[in-house]
Amino acid sequence: MKRNIKFVFRSAAQGDVPKTPGLTVVIRTDARHATASLKEHLVDELAGGEDLDVDLKPRRSVPAVEAQVEKTLHMAYQEWGHSVLGALADCLDYDRYGLTQPEDKIVNVHFYNAHDLSIGVHAKADQLVRQAGLDQSGAPTVYISLDDLIEEHRDNWHEIGFSRLFNLHGDQQGDYMARPGTPPLEDQMKRLCQHLKELKAKYGAPVPIVFLEDNVRHAKMLNWVIDKMEQENIFEYGQLAGIATCFCCATADERAKIQCQGRKVPIGAVVDYGDAKVDVATPRDLLFDGFVVQVADHTARLPAVFMDIEKLFKIQPEKKEEFRELVTEANVAFCERLEQEFGIRIPLGWFSVADAVSKVAGVDPATPMIEVLKKPANQNIPPPDTGLNFG
Repeated sequence: MKRNIKFVFRSAAQGDVPKTPGLTVVIRTDARHATASLKEHLVDELAGGEDLDVDLKPRRSVPAVEAQVEKTLHMAYQEWGHSVLGALADCLDYDRYGLTQPEDKIVNVHFYNAHDLSIGVHAKADQLVRQAGLDQSGAPTVYISLDDLIEEHRDNWHEIGFSRLFNLHGDQQGDYMARPGTPPLEDQMKRLCQHLKELKAKYGAPVPIVFLEDNVRHAKMLNWVIDKMEQENIFEYGQLAGIATCFCCATADERAKIQCQGRKVPIGAVVDYGDAKVDVATPRDLLFDGFVVQVADHTARLPAVFMDIEKLFKIQPEKKEEFRELVTEANVAFCERLEQEFGIRIPLGWFSVADAVSKVAGVDPATPMIEVLKKPANQNIPPPDTGLNFG
């Protein structure tokens, strides 16, 4: 069967994006980020084990084992990604994007190198500071990353790590919360404020601030961050020069709504898609990462395949089970490939999402991930909540 999907690898320096029919799905290459937990566990197991494949005997150096594991993981991840994106193209609810004609029901996947985008975002940040005239103050720019995939390239780097909280089923959203593994938002803000206060005292001038973001699509989230910073009096010590972003898919109206202290916030995009039919996707949320949920007394990430996959990935209602089955097949195939390659069982506990999956699926983290994935799909999905219950 010919699938209605086209893969294109683009450079962040290519300039204008050509207009194409259908929906463009934008993806940053994220294999290292997505498979970091698996790589760590595989290297530990393979470098210290005894009954290993001849190519991975302990006499080989750890760097050699790491290289072999990383190569295998990246190839398996690429194959997995193409499978789930093909399933997405087959099952997507195109009507939600205003694509109602048969000839428009096609997905163009644009891949971008995440490292190149990070460099481009920093260049845009410096450009915003110059355009605001803040490069003359003598104070160094403070870079505030709102995205955990943008690499740190400069001094005076801060991260405000937060995510939207979902209920376990995935059909309801709560407030923004600190990203799992990061300090409470109040602590993050206070640390940033103190740093800016010290810099202003040292240089005697407001400190240039730039947000670093993955995608600007709507104003609501960015205005929420700005409001939180205003509540912490951060703008008494620093001035927001703008938002440097990998991608911009926002309409002119949405861009105009992003404001700080009554002024429109400038946006510098490495790739600007204008008013094209675009969605920035994160396929790794189907297995390796996920949506933030409350698990006992803390937050964790739960992959969408264990949640309401229809809403989270904009799937046609009548095709949601087909999509879930196709994604599950791809997830199982990924695990089987690793097990065949290395001759070891891959437990749930080796995945960074083990905490949330263990609770939802009711299995021990030592359970082979294939067994977890092969359970009847609906058995692993929490029932819809009658209220916004995040427990």
